[in-house]
Amino acid sequence: MGKWSDLARQRNTEIGTRDNRDAWDTSHIAVPIVPNGPIVPASASARDDLVLVPQNAAQFQTRQIVAIETLLCRDLQSIWRQGIGSLDPEKPRGGFHWRRWDHLVADCVLIFNEYGELAAATGWTAEDLFGVDPAGAGGSIVGGLAWRLEGRKLLSVETGMATFKYHNGDIGRCSRGWVRGLVPVWELSE
Repeated sequence: MGKWSDLARQRNTEIGTRDNRDAWDTSHIAVPIVPNGPIVPASASARDDLVLVPQNAAQFQTRQIVAIETLLCRDLQSIWRQGIGSLDPEKPRGGFHWRRWDHLVADCVLIFNEYGELAAATGWTAEDLFGVDPAGAGGSIVGGLAWRLEGRKLLSVETGMATFKYHNGDIGRCSRGWVRGLVPVWELSE
């Protein structure tokens, strides 16, 4: 044949049968894989919860996300607790009748105590759960879950839907994010 074909045949037998010009030898690289991620400032009490011992980058990211979500849920629940705690069942806000106001405050407490942690973890907002028309009792916007309950039995709160039972036995539902323009009930003026 020729000199070039002989050289090519010899080269292929030395390094194997495939062309490996693009195959890099990475056995010498000993650099840890560190994922890019946001730096989240944590309070002193929250730092104790952030114990991350990653085995690989994906596991680190998953644990980091879970830790951040846990902190956000705690912060959200703290805001809800403070807001609900500021409500006085005997001092109606926003022009609500005292009986309606009493049910609204009791339903806020029930939702927070029974489903607050789950609701925060599954993306419910203060407006979804405790929202009312900014105009108060005189407004025309349907409120959030607590506004709809009116003392009815709350059956479940799931990722996108809450289910409650009317006094006549019918089932009612409240979807997360369905109504816009609400404010948390604790933001109503007295």
